[in-house]
Amino acid sequence: MDLIIKLAEYGLVHGDFNEFNLMIDDEETVTMIDFPQMVSTSHPNAQYYFQRDVQCIQVYFSKHYGL
Repeated sequence: MDLIIKLAEYGLVHGDFNEFNLMIDDEETVTMIDFPQMVSTSHPNAQYYFQRDVQCIQVYFSKHYGL
């Protein structure tokens, strides 16, 4: 969630933020990949994409880890 918020603070929405676009190394450093769908927060559909990104991550971690 911190990455989603940090992107928005920089004026960006990933647009396809999900578990398949996150890589975690042995030190638990998270690397985000796959940016072709990224839009500006001023894009007419930015709120929709932002909410979809948040929901996707929430569903994944709730389903797989009970968080």
